[in-house]
Amino acid sequence: MFFGLQQQLRHLEKRACIRQRNKILREEGFHAAMRYYRRMRKAIVVEETEDQAMASEADSQSAYENFMKDSNKSIKKTQQSISDMTGARASAKEELSIAKSDFSSNMQELEGLDQTNQDLHKSCDYTLKNFDARQKARAAEMDALNEAKNILSGAK
Repeated sequence: MFFGLQQQLRHLEKRACIRQRNKILREEGFHAAMRYYRRMRKAIVVEETEDQAMASEADSQSAYENFMKDSNKSIKKTQQSISDMTGARASAKEELSIAKSDFSSNMQELEGLDQTNQDLHKSCDYTLKNFDARQKARAAEMDALNEAKNILSGAK
């Protein structure tokens, strides 16, 4: 009976080992399934993150392209403005040089006219200053001529 008992114990041990192994496999299966689920969840999160990154990159690229278009428009407008202002500056410089030349010739003419004015003023001052004396001298000369005329008329 001892022999049968040993066999029975081995058989029980085998059954316990199999149960234990099946239990472990079931638990491992659960754990394996959980690991698979976690890996899949991480893969989905990574895929979503990649999708978000790609969308964000596309938005950034579009914003950059719009920024560059706007910048290029602004640069062209500024360059046109600079060109226009350069042309206006050149014509203003030309007008300034003409105005300076005209100013110089006008100033010379004014100086000449001022000199003529001073000469005329001196002449007029002399005439006004001596007007009474000249009137008296003319009157005396006219009287002398009338007297000479009368003398010569009577002498005939």
